[in-house]
Amino acid sequence: MTPELPAPLVPAEVDLRDFGFMPLDVRTLLTSTLWIKAKKDPRVAHAAMSLWCEAWHQVPCASLPDDDEVLADLARCDEKEWKRVKDRALANFIRCSDGRLYHRTVAAKALESWKAKTAQRDRTKKATEARQAKQREQHAPPDEQRDESRHDQRDVQRGVSRDVHQGTVKGQGIDTPIPPEGGKKSAATGLKAWLEVCKAQGQKPIPEDDPVFAYADEVGIPADFLRLAWAEFRHRYAQPDAKRYRDWRAVFRKAVRGNWLKLWFLDAQSNTYGLTTVGHQAQRAHDDRRAA
Repeated sequence: MTPELPAPLVPAEVDLRDFGFMPLDVRTLLTSTLWIKAKKDPRVAHAAMSLWCEAWHQVPCASLPDDDEVLADLARCDEKEWKRVKDRALANFIRCSDGRLYHRTVAAKALESWKAKTAQRDRTKKATEARQAKQREQHAPPDEQRDESRHDQRDVQRGVSRDVHQGTVKGQGIDTPIPPEGGKKSAATGLKAWLEVCKAQGQKPIPEDDPVFAYADEVGIPADFLRLAWAEFRHRYAQPDAKRYRDWRAVFRKAVRGNWLKLWFLDAQSNTYGLTTVGHQAQRAHDDRRAA
């Protein structure tokens, strides 16, 4: 009687092809029978390691197709050499009921990484939904106000259309010259001067609906890391010799996307963010400034 094959060690939906790094338990590897005996035949170790890495980027993760021709190719072996090293290279792989081969240790690491990935994805989704709900609550007027706003906008647009040939916008006591198309762009300014303008106009330097927040939610950058980035950004660009820009909000968005300030890193194994040495130093410096 043929024994029943075990269920797959990893669910079918586990896909870690976006994980460029595979966790490696160094002590488990170095003390394994396969690795110790491979010193007499290094080609076995090469084939085995190749298969583990290939399995990490298969779907489901930690599995391989049960096909000698494909396995030989994945192990970087020709047909003759594969027959010689096959049994040893496939040590710790087991055939499961879906017809694929699963490596026990790689499967355990895959499940850990998948749990971290899905948890991060859920946190990002909830944060995005919460921010979008808050934005709708803040910016969506009641129906009557919305209709009235639309009427007002149309009236303003019509007024602008009538007066644009005169080079002015009239109405509500406003008579403002309209710069010609292709006119001179606003001059670059320092960060401190721009912050003063924002303060005088009652504007937040980075408003709550700025795209930088949606980006941070999308990629999972923690909110406290984003606050640290803004604090460090203000500190660095407020220096007398700092660069000048026309659009400081756009510059900050680029700084976050490109991690210009080198404050954080993304751990490939856990799919979570952590502070770099520079980030910890910046955090300590800003804590000291607040306490002073």
